[in-house]
Amino acid sequence: HFETMGGAQMADFVDAMNMENFQAMGGDQTFAMVEVMGLDAVLDTGSEKVLDVASGMNMENFQSMGADQTFAMAETMGFDQMTGMGGGNIADMMGAMDQGHFEAMGGAQMADFVDAMNMENFQSMGADQTLGMLDTMGLDTLMDMGSSKIADVAGGLDKDGFQSIGSEQVLEMAAVMDSNNLASLGDSAAAGMIETLTGEQLGTLGSDQLAGLAGSLDGNTASSLGSEQVSSMVSNMEVSGISSVGGSVMEGMMAALPDDHVTDLEIGQQGAILDNIGADFLGSDGVGFGDIEVAETTFDQITATEETEVTQGPASQDFFSGADLFSEAAPASTG
Repeated sequence: HFETMGGAQMADFVDAMNMENFQAMGGDQTFAMVEVMGLDAVLDTGSEKVLDVASGMNMENFQSMGADQTFAMAETMGFDQMTGMGGGNIADMMGAMDQGHFEAMGGAQMADFVDAMNMENFQSMGADQTLGMLDTMGLDTLMDMGSSKIADVAGGLDKDGFQSIGSEQVLEMAAVMDSNNLASLGDSAAAGMIETLTGEQLGTLGSDQLAGLAGSLDGNTASSLGSEQVSSMVSNMEVSGISSVGGSVMEGMMAALPDDHVTDLEIGQQGAILDNIGADFLGSDGVGFGDIEVAETTFDQITATEETEVTQGPASQDFFSGADLFSEAAPASTG
């Protein structure tokens, strides 16, 4: 129908419409009008009208139109006006452009865009585009924006992106984020960060930070992590940290941990792990480890005599090492 009416008629319609009209009509219809009218004709309408039209389009529309054409719209409307569109619209347009266009806009402009965007925007745009924006603006600029913004950007990255940045810089990012920041990253970003860092680097983070990072994982991903990283994370978590991690995630981490690393953990950590995952392998139906009425395997039923204080550690270690409790455990699906 649009083609039947022709480009001149589309131009008249576009001239009579405002931003709210295009947004109400939706991206596909707006893009169809642009195609019939022709992008050059749209650009000739001026910055305000281009802004109106662009506000009605989505990332798929811009990608169909092409990177150079999307940049032409951004350039025509003005980058300041593009910033004012909000994070969602910025992500839609940036998701269609490439690194060359980012560099043409410059680091200061990238910083303005980043400041207007949230984690959901970066995740919708994709890891490659997020990394491209970060490369253009520079990590130092991002670090100056504070922990919440660092978390927003990190949540849009994946393993390849973190490895491109480098482990020392990734550690710098992780170190300034608190447990809530790290817990918000999502599975892909958290796993990418963990796999980029060495066990020694992970060990420099606090217990709450490590628990938060683990909290972003799902159980299946946790079971696939490297034993060096998992061992460092678990061994450097306090009991409270271990207890705060979801049971399926902790079970997955234990599946990735060699038996000798399990027995190296402190008794309190071992007990917290058992309580966390519900000790289902003991037929407890998910109750806490301390509630299981089996004297031989219940730490809190052991009489605190001098003799048991001496033997409690080896006994607990024998319990862990002899039963191979975690290496064959399959992490529960998180759906």
